[in-house]
Amino acid sequence: MGVILDIKNLNQKTILLSEKKTILQSLAENNIDWMQACGAKGRCTTCKMIILEGEEHLSPLTESENKFLVQQRLKPHERLACQAMPLENENIIISVKVPKIYQLPHIEYQD
Repeated sequence: MGVILDIKNLNQKTILLSEKKTILQSLAENNIDWMQACGAKGRCTTCKMIILEGEEHLSPLTESENKFLVQQRLKPHERLACQAMPLENENIIISVKVPKIYQLPHIEYQD
């Protein structure tokens, strides 16, 4: 099996996360549109996701994420999809949701 990402407010869409790839890269591999403005460089917060469960199974906060946390542009339990990666390839589930402000207009979300 592996690490499953469960996107709660996107019809509970689930994908298998790729090892050694960011969540944003895994989303792209699975043809899931996700807001991003800086080209996945950790320079903005548009790929933000709210972690509902399984945060302990993600890589530590990056320098970019720590900077945004200090600036209060990221809150506790929020991560950047372009920075966060699964730590291991075990049978676990990480549950997230897309913040309302970064929901794409052509996708139907359930909030």
